[in-house]
Amino acid sequence: MLAWWFNNAPNKEDLVINDRWGNDCRHKHGGFYTTEYGSGMDDDAHPWEENRGMGHSYGYNRAEKLEHYRSSQELILMLIDLVSRGGNLCLDIGPKADGSIPVIMEERLRDIGNWLAINGEAIYGTRMWDLPCQWSAGEKPTNERGEYMTGFNILQETVNPAPNQAVKEVFFTSKGDVLYAITPTYPVEEVRIKQFDKLIHTDGQKPMITSIADGKILNYRVENDDLLIEVPNIDPNQIDPKQPFVLKINH
Repeated sequence: MLAWWFNNAPNKEDLVINDRWGNDCRHKHGGFYTTEYGSGMDDDAHPWEENRGMGHSYGYNRAEKLEHYRSSQELILMLIDLVSRGGNLCLDIGPKADGSIPVIMEERLRDIGNWLAINGEAIYGTRMWDLPCQWSAGEKPTNERGEYMTGFNILQETVNPAPNQAVKEVFFTSKGDVLYAITPTYPVEEVRIKQFDKLIHTDGQKPMITSIADGKILNYRVENDDLLIEVPNIDPNQIDPKQPFVLKINH
């Protein structure tokens, strides 16, 4: 079937297949690899995608309760984390028998869409940077990468860590000469990007740093190779401090 597809389909130049079409194919064959209800992959050499529903089920399941659904905050952070590691998120919604989308799923989609409406340029069309993220001090949690149901608690890795556990302070994506730095929530203090001078070669040119949310140019300074970026006070009625915050660094 695949041979016919690639040889005879009128749109054969545009075809792409995943790795879910036969025995012993997962993570071995296909245009892109997939994981399911897991933590994705750490593979920037081959395209990959994490597949999951908002709750435990791909389709609508009337037995699921509110606590079975991932929160909007969790889904947005999950999207950012996967993209920072070079992956894609396939987030399934299950319509009810009458074809309508359950309200809780609609709410999640609207929340994700509202965040992307402002910050989407840090996600769409971006590529993995030299570092997917910056960790704080402490012990890094370990994730088993696999095909199905591997542990992935993005809230614990960012905003709700266990005692003495390191967290992902900043996620990175890139597009051409632009580096996007994404903090899991609005920074309480200035944003520190460690070893920036060693990671970015600016040829003596000073980078320009702006806030995606309002386009304001931000002040910064360099301290022991670290870049310290000042962030303004915010009106919580205009910006949700629990939402990820995006810095755009032109270098």
